[in-house]
Amino acid sequence: MCCGKRKRNSDVVDPKAKAKPSKVVPAPDPVEPDPVKKVDLEAGLVDLKPPVPPPKLLPKGDEESVKEPVPVPVEPIKELPAEDVAPPHRELPVAVIEQVAPPRLRPGYTVTIDETYVVELERTSVASRWGFVWDVDSLRNNFSRVVNHVATRSIAADWNDNHPGKGIARGDMLVTVNGKSGRLELLTMELGRNSICCEFKPAVHVN
Repeated sequence: MCCGKRKRNSDVVDPKAKAKPSKVVPAPDPVEPDPVKKVDLEAGLVDLKPPVPPPKLLPKGDEESVKEPVPVPVEPIKELPAEDVAPPHRELPVAVIEQVAPPRLRPGYTVTIDETYVVELERTSVASRWGFVWDVDSLRNNFSRVVNHVATRSIAADWNDNHPGKGIARGDMLVTVNGKSGRLELLTMELGRNSICCEFKPAVHVN
């Protein structure tokens, strides 16, 4: 009687038996890691999203300036007195603007020379007339202002009393007013101011 253990049929290996081929499972394709995630993982970050910058804090005292606009001081517009502003030019008859002498008083026997003299006059209101009485024929025919005479008790008459050496005389022709010359309308507009500087060409009476 054998005291050794008996081998089971399952423990006996047949040398002639062929080994069954094992099933080969293909390995998955290698996946390239996201470069951004790779950098984040190497840095040891947990949140892969870029950090949000904190809100910009305003210095103390600027909160109110953001809520309410700062008012900008506006310099008030200075209005000139009515006396210093020239009245608007209107196409009015010459007789309405200044006194005009009748044609029969025209000094037709005068000759104007090249020398000039200056007259400076001032008034407080446009209601005060200068006192120039112009020759109507010179206005209509030659478009020039030639003095026929100076009205009594006027601003121009006071000038003649205070300046006998260069008074305004009959036949003198107005050349410039406040440095303006040329068109008759331009001279008329300057004569409407309260301060005028007139340049006259004196006339020489031949008889």
